[in-house]
Amino acid sequence: MLSGVKNHNSCHANGIQAVSEFGMGEQDIIHDNFMVFQPSFIQPDGSGDSMPSQSEPGDYVEFVADMDILVAVSACPVGDYSVPMTEPENVSAKGLGYEILEW
Repeated sequence: MLSGVKNHNSCHANGIQAVSEFGMGEQDIIHDNFMVFQPSFIQPDGSGDSMPSQSEPGDYVEFVADMDILVAVSACPVGDYSVPMTEPENVSAKGLGYEILEW
């Protein structure tokens, strides 16, 4: 809504859409979005803020699941969240790759 772009999903909406094909919805999501490469923090007044990502091509993170889980992976649909949403022409998105390994 801030950018003025109509029908543009948020990270949260993408997650809801991803789990819907498994018969799940918002009530089934235990945790909200988890940003790995986007430094974000809460200000003392309760507002949020972000900084440009410091990640480089080839950077990665590994997660291990000790039980069956459903994970929805998404790059933020507004790209670099440190750019004000009122400046959509200045947003640059980076690709995201993932690999699922047998443990």
